[in-house]
Amino acid sequence: MNELKAKFEIKVNYKGVNENGTPVLLKRLFLIQAISFTDAEAIITEQMQQISNDFFIEAITRSKIGEVFFSPEEYEDWYKVKVVFTLIDDKNGRENKSISYFLIDDESTKSADENIQKILNENILTDYTIESVQLTKITDVLIDK
Repeated sequence: MNELKAKFEIKVNYKGVNENGTPVLLKRLFLIQAISFTDAEAIITEQMQQISNDFFIEAITRSKIGEVFFSPEEYEDWYKVKVVFTLIDDKNGRENKSISYFLIDDESTKSADENIQKILNENILTDYTIESVQLTKITDVLIDK
């Protein structure tokens, strides 16, 4: 059933307290897996009710991220990696390019780049180029590992 689920980025604002105990408006960006926008809203509502009863869902958007990789160390920072795969069409010999986006938790941009390369080299038999590795604002990933 997971293959039918899409990934959604959800921006949530809620009232919380800072380190000093002062009430503040906090913002989080979640990446979740759901079958629809309605399902995504239900999942995030259930999740947020465990954190605060005073929250607002600012936006729900379908994400371009195809696959998520979790490191054993469970870093707090999430990096979005844009990869361009080069495929050769067997019929006409033309080069086709396909873009994929991955998300990985890691300690730095350099480390995320190195770890994605390791994953791709172990699992992909086609040529690829990593076009970018960017730190995201994603704070929580609610996806089956």
